[in-house]
Amino acid sequence: MSSPVSAGIGAGPRVHITKKETMRVKTLGILIAGALLATLFVEARTRYESTDRVSTDLMADLNDSIQQLWWGVIR
Repeated sequence: MSSPVSAGIGAGPRVHITKKETMRVKTLGILIAGALLATLFVEARTRYESTDRVSTDLMADLNDSIQQLWWGVIR
């Protein structure tokens, strides 16, 4: 007979996650990531819309914003 302490961390009833649930979570994650990228693009576009900056500057700034978002998610 094992006590709760000796059973270890995470001991409890096993939960079965179906493929359908997994796909729902993945789809939701993709939709959220897409929405964030769209928001970044719109922000960068509106920021430079009234100025005469070259489009390469816009894409460089957008790339920097995406990298900051990416590293913020990883940390």
